[in-house]
Amino acid sequence: MLKTGHINLKDGLIVIFKGHNFLFPIRSFLKLCEILIGKVGEKETDDIFKEVGTFQLLQAAQRYTVLFDLEKMEKRKFIKFGTKIFEMLGMGKYEFLNWDENNKIITVISRNVPTAIEFKMIYGKTLKPIDSFVCGVIEATFYLYFNTPMKCVETKCIACGDPYCQFEVFPVEEKRETKT
Repeated sequence: MLKTGHINLKDGLIVIFKGHNFLFPIRSFLKLCEILIGKVGEKETDDIFKEVGTFQLLQAAQRYTVLFDLEKMEKRKFIKFGTKIFEMLGMGKYEFLNWDENNKIITVISRNVPTAIEFKMIYGKTLKPIDSFVCGVIEATFYLYFNTPMKCVETKCIACGDPYCQFEVFPVEEKRETKT
């Protein structure tokens, strides 16, 4: 990626796929979450980080559409491509289970979401899943895939003591019971 120019490290800048990046330690991210929860509450903080995750994915997709001609890419290949980028950025490795194309329902799991791992190390176990940023990224990914507004609910979380984080994805208009 360095040889092809897709990643450029120069003059203290990190540019990946023509987007500027910086390393933001997970502990600082978690501290930001803690501060926001104290100022605006837990639900609002979750909503903010979900919105940021959605924004990030949609912005990246705009750049990648130009750079990699995504509109011509087969849809499953688009998912694989995006997942590899997410992994490269240190966001964990993701698997897709129970992929129901007709009903637009997918289960996504990761055994190594860094925010959940660090949260548990710093604060101990929590009662509620914490990965709202990842939920936003997943919602936006499947919005682009299905061209339908999607909802992502984290139903298992490493920070809660589960062996992996699990995300249930389904169309927004569908009312669905999820178990946490």
